[in-house]
Amino acid sequence: MWGFRRSSWVAVSFSLCLSLSSGSAGAKAPSDAELAAGAFVEALRDGNLVAQTWQVPGLVAPIVRVRVQAPDLQPAELFAVAWDVGSQARWAPRLKRLDILSSGPDELLLYEQIDAPVVRDRDYVVRLRATARGDGPGGSFRIDASGASDPSRPVDPSHIRMTDLWSRFSFVPRAGGGCELTYDAFGDPAGALPGWLKRSAGVRGPVDFVQALVTEARRRRDKKPL
Repeated sequence: MWGFRRSSWVAVSFSLCLSLSSGSAGAKAPSDAELAAGAFVEALRDGNLVAQTWQVPGLVAPIVRVRVQAPDLQPAELFAVAWDVGSQARWAPRLKRLDILSSGPDELLLYEQIDAPVVRDRDYVVRLRATARGDGPGGSFRIDASGASDPSRPVDPSHIRMTDLWSRFSFVPRAGGGCELTYDAFGDPAGALPGWLKRSAGVRGPVDFVQALVTEARRRRDKKPL
């Protein structure tokens, strides 16, 4: 139905918000098993949203996990918004520019520019891969994002290029109905920033993005105008 590959959803090392298997330099993303065993600590709670951080020794910023219980939304509804990257300029916070460099039924290559308050704006190239298991309300979806490179997007001197970044979205059915959304993400903002700023920015960005995604999914479900 969705036009991309169906998978067994086995635990594998992922390859967003963002693994660097595409060839760019950076730390390797944790495996699913490593993330499941991660020493996450609660950083923020807001209604049905909980944000946690895991400060891995040697990383300049924490790995962030944002989890939302959405009893009124199905996994397919939330996935559809996340995979509709062309619409993100209308609802994603701090996104200045998004170019789709290549696209396929289950893979996208994007170039993005991010408005970074106070400091110089950031940009990056990122590869997204989507997998799904099952159809209908019982279906589960996943998006893995990884830092990449592309000759059509050389380093822009007006931006600081981020290369060490990865993320994973998972959208699974809740036992009581609706969807449990989990977003795991890491991104080194690069540049000469103090450690406290890198750590704080690492939490706020994923939280704001997930909240905006859920809001957009509800707007589409209710067919409200932008």
